[in-house]
Amino acid sequence: MEDPVSKGQKRPVSVFPEIGLIDEVRMYRGEKILSIAKRIAERGLDPRLNALLALDVFYTYYLPVPFVESQGSQRRRHGL
Repeated sequence: MEDPVSKGQKRPVSVFPEIGLIDEVRMYRGEKILSIAKRIAERGLDPRLNALLALDVFYTYYLPVPFVESQGSQRRRHGL
């Protein structure tokens, strides 16, 4: 996946405040998770599934206690 910052876009943000901005390494991790899911699926995956969602699902299980901020507080924190 091409880096969104190089195309003048803002870097994606995880729903988990502990993760914050999604850098290239985290995006790669999300793409690998999605690739593995596609290989083990008996059918094609839902097109709404993408690397960012796969990454957030991964961190749901990886973090000791994931905390999801409300959309309003997340926007204020990132100046959106």
